[in-house]
Amino acid sequence: MGKISEVSAHIDGRKTAQETLDDQLFDNLLTIAKMIKGRPELLANFFNEAIIRSVSSVTSDLPDADTK
Repeated sequence: MGKISEVSAHIDGRKTAQETLDDQLFDNLLTIAKMIKGRPELLANFFNEAIIRSVSSVTSDLPDADTK
């Protein structure tokens, strides 16, 4: 029975750590947004747009292997 409480204590600690990390990441996002307000071209310095583009869009942006 003692082991059950140990596991739940670790889960609670992980949840608290995740909430803290989420809050910090959100604050960081807001800080970046404030810093580059009106200058969207600077977004590429902070974010990888490949995760939000379709696969065809990302591959069309890559240089052809034949042109090297």
